[in-house]
Amino acid sequence: MEKGDKTIENHSDHEDELKPDLADPTVKKHQETIKLLTYNTCYGLKSNTLISAYNSTYRVVHARKDPEEISQKSDFSEVFDMIKEHSPNIVVLNEIFDDLQTKPVLEELEKMGFKYNFVGNSGHHTKPLIVSTVLASKLPCENTNIHFTFPEGLPGSGGGAVGVYFKEMDLFLLGFHIACVQKHLVPQLKEIDDFYERIKSKYKNIILTGDFNREYEFYKKRSAALKEFNFVKEKRTFPSFFPIYKPFSFLSPNLVVGQVDNIFYKGDIKVLNSKVLDGKRSDHKPIIAELILQKC
Repeated sequence: MEKGDKTIENHSDHEDELKPDLADPTVKKHQETIKLLTYNTCYGLKSNTLISAYNSTYRVVHARKDPEEISQKSDFSEVFDMIKEHSPNIVVLNEIFDDLQTKPVLEELEKMGFKYNFVGNSGHHTKPLIVSTVLASKLPCENTNIHFTFPEGLPGSGGGAVGVYFKEMDLFLLGFHIACVQKHLVPQLKEIDDFYERIKSKYKNIILTGDFNREYEFYKKRSAALKEFNFVKEKRTFPSFFPIYKPFSFLSPNLVVGQVDNIFYKGDIKVLNSKVLDGKRSDHKPIIAELILQKC
């Protein structure tokens, strides 16, 4: 962690530090506020209870793999309503099937003013069931065409990555869905560490966000890169039924609770506020944060 960096434990305690700068119009002109929302959508399938999660994730997606059934049962309207209500200018959406779902999702995002839209697929499953991550922005940015390894056809091995560059803020933002199965997660984490070593001197500001399938403490102990980052701390991004796993977590490292969807950040970035939203269908909760960066 760089000197002067600190984890934001309670954002309300830090808001007063920002107010004098924000009130000064000469300073405000040189600042950019980004409102970032990250959400694992679970393919638009209802999975926010133990039974519905089993039916959606295991029976519909992994067992039957029927594109027609998935299309009939998926519904992204709550995602779009959430975006309209909270007005983020950058969104990262995990678990969207490329070819099958990305086109209508991107069309709807474009209607809401997201002009810079990118898809990073993982190679999972068989077409059209290719798990992807969508990154959409209202702010000008460009695709950096990054590549990470996601084992083909293996459930639990991650869901795509997208990297974009915002020139005005000298910001690199990586949207990622890391593996939940540890034998796939460990090599992906090594790729993230190696990737960070290549870019850390190139960009003033870096944000890594998405579904990381583990809490920050896990990565702090295992990742040379992520332990250098601050993170937006919230209570939980898994829904309420997941704590039933906790008494059995010693049986498997793949059973996790708490905040697994994360916004990691490094550089000249201040957190104004953050919140976990009430996702009504997914087995994850969305997290949104308002961040202030200096323009270059």
